[in-house]
Amino acid sequence: MKHIFILDTNVLLEEPDIIYSFTDAEVIVPETVLSEIDKLKMIRVSSDLKHRGREVSRNLFELSKKGKLSDGVQIKDGSIVRIATLDSSPEVPKSLNLKITDDRILAVAYQIHKKNPKKVTLITSDLNMLLKAQTLGINIQHKEAAPERDLAFFKKPIWKKTLPWALVALFVLAFSAILYFLVLAPSEKPSVVSSEVVFEQEIYQSKKNEYLEALENNPNDLQALVGLGNLYFDTKQYQLAINLYQRALEIQPNNTNVRTDLGIAYFYLGMNDAAIREFREVIKIDPNHPNAHFNLGVVFWRGKNDLENALKEFQEYLGLLPEGPSAEEAKENIAQIKTAIERGRE
Repeated sequence: MKHIFILDTNVLLEEPDIIYSFTDAEVIVPETVLSEIDKLKMIRVSSDLKHRGREVSRNLFELSKKGKLSDGVQIKDGSIVRIATLDSSPEVPKSLNLKITDDRILAVAYQIHKKNPKKVTLITSDLNMLLKAQTLGINIQHKEAAPERDLAFFKKPIWKKTLPWALVALFVLAFSAILYFLVLAPSEKPSVVSSEVVFEQEIYQSKKNEYLEALENNPNDLQALVGLGNLYFDTKQYQLAINLYQRALEIQPNNTNVRTDLGIAYFYLGMNDAAIREFREVIKIDPNHPNAHFNLGVVFWRGKNDLENALKEFQEYLGLLPEGPSAEEAKENIAQIKTAIERGRE
């Protein structure tokens, strides 16, 4: 049986030809993704984003000429591309809110995963979706956002040969720009924003509106509260994230992941005592929560300069996850703290 790769909206918009990059696999595009791409025609987004959306649609349209995408269409390298719809009959996890686009995509991935638990991988660049997929037991692959196209030239080996001319060109452009702004430019200077930044802003606004609409329909929608909180957290709007996390914890006070994120947000705002309180509450609920111990160590060390307690928490983390994702960092922190303690005793 072929391995199954499920593609999120962001992945397709970042790399419209990604469906052709697999070998002997089944590549699935959830129907909800098509609806999201189709919306680009009707909303105010950048021309670059609309162009990428059209590329995705064009690729799928060309494939549809060869057969029904709902059944799967054969492409090169032995792969198959298929459009998958959400089956209304199987049970969907209660943690998913089908009014939210990301959760509908996850529901499709979950249903396919249940039939093929070892053969399914969800590919997305959305960290929140990655975390949710993990809780559902779905294999994941984090697709990094593509680097800005304007920088590609400087990554080619040929740059060494063309550098002198490039410097001349840059000098001329810089001089022209200075002359323009000093002599010819109006008082209001236009800002320049890269296409990648615009893309991220548009996705952010779309997700934000989606969560706000869900909360307008149900102010106690836990998934929307956490999702919007995570969105604010990821964009460093920590106080707004705190407000949403607190509301979520009123509904589900023993949610250790939300409480951990709340503690981190407090720390970033310099509210160290509040952060310690939340991490300790997490450990009270789950004494073996590794991230709570690690984060508590960070706050004791960087926020309170409490070296002894920081050392203890990092050691607790290593005891729970000796090969964990932050194990090397914990070891480095322990070494630095021990050095600081020794110096303090001299």
